[in-house]
Amino acid sequence: MQYAAVVAVVCVIGYVIAGFVRIWWITLAVSVAMLLVVLTFMRKYTSEGERAGNGKTAD
Repeated sequence: MQYAAVVAVVCVIGYVIAGFVRIWWITLAVSVAMLLVVLTFMRKYTSEGERAGNGKTAD
């Protein structure tokens, strides 16, 4: 569920960017970059939580 919410937020931001830019490949590149950055941050955050032993899981 958390992944779906993240993707939904990135899509909404992409739609807003598309409204201003109106060039599909720029919007696609920015949206994919945003998604990769957010997912990388989430993976790093959850991995640190697992190493600390505080009960957080990556799933």
